[in-house]
Formats: sequence, structure tokens, C-alpha cells
Amino acid sequence: MNMRIVAAPNAFKGSINAVEAAEAMKQGILAAIPQCDVTCVPVADGGDGLTEVMLAELGGTRVAAMVSGPRMQPLSASFCMVSSRRLAVLEMAKASGLALLAKAQHDPTRTTTYGTGELIRAAMDNDATRIIVGIGGVPVSR
Repeated sequence: MNMRIVAAPNAFKGSINAVEAAEAMKQGILAAIPQCDVTCVPVADGGDGLTEVMLAELGGTRVAAMVSGPRMQPLSASFCMVSSRRLAVLEMAKASGLALLAKAQHDPTRTTTYGTGELIRAAMDNDATRIIVGIGGVPVSR
């Protein structure tokens, strides 16, 4: 009887995305147990890494767009476009995320999510009629 293992990681923030993490886990498992059947199922909670997971799972295309960042600075943000389904999957974090700012700039009275709207418009301009927006988790400080 062959052992079956499912490698289903989320991204390791700041180092590798979920797709890369799943593949690294698979390679490690196979190095230790060569006869093992390993299935990779990268996951995302809707925040960072959602685009990469959906690109891999849906066979989409990465589309880049120039948008306004949280402080209205121009930046390039990308989303997953699955043309055959007229579906776009995007992450709010790519256009409006806290990771785009220095900690001292984390001030909701001086930031905007305008760029997320611009990313949605870019998806519509690419003929998307269904759009999934990943909002992700909210950091909690105590």
C-alpha cells in the first residue's frame, strides 16, 4: 500500500508563495519516501498569494495594470485572467495593501483603496464579466 500525502500550504509570507511551498514540500517528502504519492494543493486565504494560486489552478494569465497605490503613488499590480471563463481574480493587497507602505505610513486617514477600483476596471477592460476580489485577513495587534 502506497502512502498518500496532500501538501496544502498557504504562502510563507516574505519568502515563498503557496505554489512554491507545496512543490518544496513535495520534493522533501519524495526525497524521504520516494514511493509516496504526493498531491500538491496550494491554498490562499484571499490575501497575499491568491493570484499565484489561481494562476496555477485555473490556468489563467497574469495581467499587469498601472494603478494608484495606497498613497496614490503609481504602481504596477497584476491579476489572474481566465479569458475562457471571462473571469478575473485579483488581490486587494496588490493595489491597496499595507505591505506597499512603510509602517509609519499605516494611517487610514491618509490612504485609499482607489487602486483596487482601478484594478477592477482593468479586469473589465480585459473582458471580465465575473470578478473575484480577495480581501484577505486583517492583522490584529495587541
